[in-house]
Amino acid sequence: MRRASLIVALALGACSRGVDDPCEARLRAIEERLTAAAASAAPAGTPEEAALPRSDRGVPFDGAPPLLVVGDEVVLAGRGVGGIEELDATGTTLRRDLARFVEGRAPADEPLLFAVLAAPDVSADALARLLRGAPADARFALGVRAAPLPALEGEPAWVESETRAIPGRPEALRERLDAAWSRATASCEPARAHVPVPPALRPADPPLGAPSVHALVAALRECRCGDPGLGAIEAVARRALVGPDGPVHRLRVTLRFGLPSDAAPAVEVEPHETVEAFARRLEGREGPLWVRAE
Repeated sequence: MRRASLIVALALGACSRGVDDPCEARLRAIEERLTAAAASAAPAGTPEEAALPRSDRGVPFDGAPPLLVVGDEVVLAGRGVGGIEELDATGTTLRRDLARFVEGRAPADEPLLFAVLAAPDVSADALARLLRGAPADARFALGVRAAPLPALEGEPAWVESETRAIPGRPEALRERLDAAWSRATASCEPARAHVPVPPALRPADPPLGAPSVHALVAALRECRCGDPGLGAIEAVARRALVGPDGPVHRLRVTLRFGLPSDAAPAVEVEPHETVEAFARRLEGREGPLWVRAE
């Protein structure tokens, strides 16, 4: 009986140490912060140096919706659809391709959300005309660029300079991240293989699929909190995930285009309005919304 009681007491003591362990608490906090950063990573398929409207009133994308990029060219899930100047022909092709995605969605009885990344100077009227007549079960979330993340408390000064983007050389970003990661993980070898490279740098990943940080945190547990590079590892990982231009979020409102067919409110695009100005008008809106164009 005494032996059983001793085993229980030791188990409870071990659990208590696990709960109260300041190192474990720190690693859990790092995992939570990096998971949040991963949810705001640039979507796979986002063009290099893609300009987006800016807003501080958005939320991270959920899951991995198909990605629609609208600039001079219109691209759906990595496949070119046509040019923005050939609006009618491009719109016809786009609506056909959207229908194919909607028909193959799962579950089949729920609407399918598309992520829309439109350049700020694209005409809001052109966007509305492209998407009016889209399948009834299609929904659209407009992506925006949130403010760049502030530096972490205690972040080493070298991280910002060594992960800064080089104007005109977006292809150099991965090289800079790899070099910074090698420096950050110099005293934690198990973490070296687990840099959470964002989807934009791994085009084979599903669109908008956020990288997992679990393997990295598991490697950090092997090094424990005595590693002097822990702060640098988190800082470089977060900058790898989010990128130098800041997080990509979605406006809270979900859009449909065309004449309203239900009781959801509607807005009309204004003459000569850009997507950037349109996004500002939608900031803070909640719930579904219809968008109309002449």
